[in-house]
Amino acid sequence: MLADLAKIYGIDIDPRVGSIEGAHLFHGDQGNPDFWDGFLQQVPSIDCFVDDGSHIMEHQILTFMKVWPHIKEGGVYICEDTHTSYWDSHNGELLKPGTFIEFMKQLIDGLQ
Repeated sequence: MLADLAKIYGIDIDPRVGSIEGAHLFHGDQGNPDFWDGFLQQVPSIDCFVDDGSHIMEHQILTFMKVWPHIKEGGVYICEDTHTSYWDSHNGELLKPGTFIEFMKQLIDGLQ
């Protein structure tokens, strides 16, 4: 069983979400920095993180900024649904400053 090999944590904003078999579930708002501070005090070191949250770019950026320093060396950070950076319905567009994609491009360029 996977739960015997790994510690799995889930996060959901909806308090009606009960338990996830084999995982410890946290309830909180991805867009709230205080939630992340409390979560990361309890889970300070992460091997693999998947952001499949609100798809709101500001939330994606906040989540990355809070969680990335807690990813172990050699760990993985995945953010799903980054296409919202290009969608008008999410206040995105190609090359628009402030989108998650443009934020990540700046970080990548900074590595060079």
